[in-house]
Amino acid sequence: MILMFLKDRLISVLAHDLRAPLSTLRGLFSLLQDDTISHEQMLDMIPNVLKKLEYTSDFLDTLLFWINSQMENFENSAKSFYIKDIVAYETENYYEQAALKGINLVDNVPGDVIASADPNSIRIVIRNLITNAIKFSGQNDTVEINVWKKDGQNHIISVKDTGTGMSDEQLNKLFKSKVNSKAGTHNESGTGMGMLFCKDLVEKCSGKIWVTSKQGHGTEFSFTVPVGVISKTRLEVA
Repeated sequence: MILMFLKDRLISVLAHDLRAPLSTLRGLFSLLQDDTISHEQMLDMIPNVLKKLEYTSDFLDTLLFWINSQMENFENSAKSFYIKDIVAYETENYYEQAALKGINLVDNVPGDVIASADPNSIRIVIRNLITNAIKFSGQNDTVEINVWKKDGQNHIISVKDTGTGMSDEQLNKLFKSKVNSKAGTHNESGTGMGMLFCKDLVEKCSGKIWVTSKQGHGTEFSFTVPVGVISKTRLEVA
């Protein structure tokens, strides 16, 4: 069901959502030839264009990785890795973006926790959860990443924020086919497909994903990942 819906949804996204930022960029370059636009006006337009391109780039990265995950040999890509390596890599990448919105991005993951899964699938999931938390958080909010052992077989990784939160109606639709993307606290856009991709990737890694949220009081996404064995080498994130 989810795969069939994603295919239909992708056609809509590729036909509309991905064309919009490209059209905006084309329009900006066209304005460079317009003598009536001042240099200051042009500089004012650039941040909005860059924001749209950044979200489009993140979505394409997730999309291309998800497409690759549908290949037959993907199930054999699991290996042991330190969760800290992935979380530190992603928090470092998004620390500046969070700081620009006045958000405190906190990595609480200890350095010795080992998981067994496809590491880049977990990286994509954590990235989406972090960017989603930043999107719906604002000045003086906090986004924190935690991990703890659920039992002898699984760890729980969570990304918790103190942002806008979700209504019960939004929660009920989140991992289902009826997906509507809301604008972020700084009017950030999105395709509404990120959580569907995350659900599929987590389940391919033998995990489960869920969310708790209250409107006006933040959101916490959590997912399980199998426990790994001790490794002498650190993960090199691709």
